[in-house]
Amino acid sequence: MSVFDGNGYFFSSYIVTSTVSNTQVTQSIISESSINMLDINGNYQNIINVKDPINPQDAATKFYVDKVCTIFNVDILDTTPTLLSSNLKGSFIITVSNNVMNGPSAIFHITKSSNTQNAGIARTVSAPGLTYNTQLYITWPVNDGIYIHKSDNFYNGNYTIKFI
Repeated sequence: MSVFDGNGYFFSSYIVTSTVSNTQVTQSIISESSINMLDINGNYQNIINVKDPINPQDAATKFYVDKVCTIFNVDILDTTPTLLSSNLKGSFIITVSNNVMNGPSAIFHITKSSNTQNAGIARTVSAPGLTYNTQLYITWPVNDGIYIHKSDNFYNGNYTIKFI
């Protein structure tokens, strides 16, 4: 056992029961670490006041993720196209979750580099409606916005759209 400032000790490379105050560290390397997220009563605690990510391997905060994506609800009725976005170009991931019991859901990757182009649209994964084989489709016409529609008139109602 090694004494650490009289307030704790090192044990198997861990600092145990330590308080450090008025201490200056001029050079330090931490090769492995873990954070116990339980308080003294065994309740989980949040990590708070975290900065937004800068580097590729930085953790992202909920605020940052919410800032780079848009979540909204739309009503999708029959086979009528519903406007999701007035964007004329760009690349997006669109996740559609049903709020209609047993309705369809899907994830799309879409892109176009000019408003005068046809869009590249991939329905990455899809789950049809439970009782009927209703599918969701995205269209992005030339010089127009992004639309969603269903393959038939079943599962009319509200859907949640996550637009990244």
